[in-house]
Amino acid sequence: NATTVLITSRKEKEFEEFCDEIILLAVKEHLDNGKAISPQFPILVMVDIFYAHFLQSDKFHKQELHDYTLNALHNNKSM
Repeated sequence: NATTVLITSRKEKEFEEFCDEIILLAVKEHLDNGKAISPQFPILVMVDIFYAHFLQSDKFHKQELHDYTLNALHNNKSM
């Protein structure tokens, strides 16, 4: 039930002040080497899984918010 999750490669104590969860990631200095899978790929997969879960949760509220935003933009445009 975290509200703020930080995905980073840096471990800093100050992050704990404003983040509920901190996910530390591996870093590879020379990504142009080409002999190993870039650490960016697993990160992209993980973020995609998070986003898919986010989209599936509370769909009705998200749709209502989306519709409200579009209506507000449309009404503002016609002024």
